[in-house]
Amino acid sequence: METKRVSELKQGDLVVFRIDSHGWGKKYSEYGHVYEVRKEEKKVDIHWLCGYQDRHDKIPFEDVLAVHDENGEWMDFDGVRGRSVLLLPE
Repeated sequence: METKRVSELKQGDLVVFRIDSHGWGKKYSEYGHVYEVRKEEKKVDIHWLCGYQDRHDKIPFEDVLAVHDENGEWMDFDGVRGRSVLLLPE
């Protein structure tokens, strides 16, 4: 299985990540586009849709799970499905 490092992400990459956007204490999987990788903070600034709202959130490296890749393996993250490459946190 192919893997990549979170720090190797580029602006515009489509990624799967975990977030507790409602404050309920349970993280769930979502997807969005990388806006910026903040290596010094170990966070990825991700642009994504939550319902009808447009959001930008800084997601810790360990919560960024995979990057979309048409040549990757078929994966399922709590209902977020597609061909992806797993990401390794640093």
